[in-house]
Amino acid sequence: MQRHGYRDWDKIFAFCRPYILSHKKEFKVLFATIFLGTFISNLIPLIWGKLIDSLSNINIGKLLLFLLLYAVVTLLLFFMGVFESFLGAKLDYKIEGEIKQVMLAKALRMSCAELDAFDTGELMSRITSDAGSIIQFVIDALTSIVTIVINVITALVFSFEISPHLSAISLAFVPLSILSNIAFKNKFRELNERQKQYSDSLSSFLVNTLNHIFDIKAYRLEENETKQYANFLDKGWMLHKRNYRLNSFASAFSSVASVASVSVTILISGLLINKGLFTIGKMISFQGYIDKLSTSVNKLLGMNYSAQTTCVAIDRIQNLLSKSDDFEKSLSINETGIHIREISFEEVFFQYKEGIPVLENVSLSIREPGLYAFVGENGCGKTTILKLIMRYYRVVNGQIKLNDDCINDMSTLCVRSSIGYYGKSVYIRNDSLLNNLCLGSSMQIQNNIVPSNIKEACEIVGLSKFIESLPQRYNTQVGEDGKLLSSGQKQKIAIVRAMLSESSVLLFDEITSDLDGASEFEIISILRKLSKNRIVIIVSHRINSIAYSNKIFFMKDGKISASGAHSELLESSPAYRSLFKHQKK
Repeated sequence: MQRHGYRDWDKIFAFCRPYILSHKKEFKVLFATIFLGTFISNLIPLIWGKLIDSLSNINIGKLLLFLLLYAVVTLLLFFMGVFESFLGAKLDYKIEGEIKQVMLAKALRMSCAELDAFDTGELMSRITSDAGSIIQFVIDALTSIVTIVINVITALVFSFEISPHLSAISLAFVPLSILSNIAFKNKFRELNERQKQYSDSLSSFLVNTLNHIFDIKAYRLEENETKQYANFLDKGWMLHKRNYRLNSFASAFSSVASVASVSVTILISGLLINKGLFTIGKMISFQGYIDKLSTSVNKLLGMNYSAQTTCVAIDRIQNLLSKSDDFEKSLSINETGIHIREISFEEVFFQYKEGIPVLENVSLSIREPGLYAFVGENGCGKTTILKLIMRYYRVVNGQIKLNDDCINDMSTLCVRSSIGYYGKSVYIRNDSLLNNLCLGSSMQIQNNIVPSNIKEACEIVGLSKFIESLPQRYNTQVGEDGKLLSSGQKQKIAIVRAMLSESSVLLFDEITSDLDGASEFEIISILRKLSKNRIVIIVSHRINSIAYSNKIFFMKDGKISASGAHSELLESSPAYRSLFKHQKK
């Protein structure tokens, strides 16, 4: 292998070393089993040679002895192989799971700015497939290397013992296999990179399609999506076909060397047997050991091809793990929530993508508990304001302060423990309704007993009647993404979570968008009560949701165009008045 090949192997084992060391006892048992099994298996060609010679000499006693020895060795190898396979599968599953857990944890903790660069399908592909391919290769490589080393040593010892000249002739063909390996290695790496990119694209397509089945039905796009999937499959087949051709060409070169070696050694063995200088049994034993040697060399070279796939997977995982973290060390050591009395923006400029500003020189101040609203046309930056307060993104130009502290200097955990965020798309886990209601609170549920404050909150928001109609009431499983719930019921669950929250700041993004007029009025009344001793900020397009706010910030083109009470803005701002001209309070 070239020097580049050694670097590939160094990269692979450097990545996997911590995981291997954490399971070193199991690996020691595995290696011991492989070592013993491989050593015993190398006796089989010798036993076969003795069997053939016993048949040739019609020596029944020796024939029975070697038959019994063969049976014992074969059965022993079978049981050792079963144990080895089980142990290998156990290590593969455990370590693969550990790598996947690290990757998922990283994806969950990654900063939102970095996360925006990944499609969901791409993240799924990296977590589910890359980790598995790496550890499967490493365990196979480690176990194979032990087998290969023992096979090569014993094959060389026994083959040279049987015939030094034939052994030297057989070894002369090995460089042909090595040269073919060097020639094809880079082609395998390039192909594997393309296959991984294809896998990412396919996963993203499937995730997007399956998440929007109802939209696809509404737009009658079933046939269109099916055709797109067929196009993906066609691209996959082209890559698969290229992989098949590449493997075929690489195997062809190795096969030529193997066939030439076997043909020459059999021919010379025949000539020696004809002269009485060799026996058929020795020839069979010799070919058995040369076959082991050839198989070991080809397997080692084949592992070099597989190493290219593994290196590509490691590069992709390390690329993911290298991304900046949401929970990077900050200047603050406080990891718990604080009571936020004031929120201020000082000339904040923000953009998600270079050259496309979302907020421009935004300055504002909220200095006391109350209900506050951000309104404006779509794309004016309202939701971005909430995301910045949650520190989903870091402000580079200008600064945001919570009390007297710059938000960038505060611990992320501290910020998010102090603020509750409730978006239009309410997060619902595939769990019981009770556990979903408690999500984000410090409340401990024991024996599925529903605390009185949860029942009271559900009664206030208008969920009690619905809950009583469920087969298991609060303990009913709501299904994936809350399939059992309507969008309005999900928003009411978010309000219950806010009522149970101890956060001093509550942020609501279009939280009343799917509620009817009566429910909207009830929810706004609840928010007004919550705002008596907390800062409650809402984003909404509905006049009934924002009309009773203590202060409204009207946004236009990424700037705060005007601010004040609803009645004041109706009089002073034509643009604000125009925004709600078709709505009645």
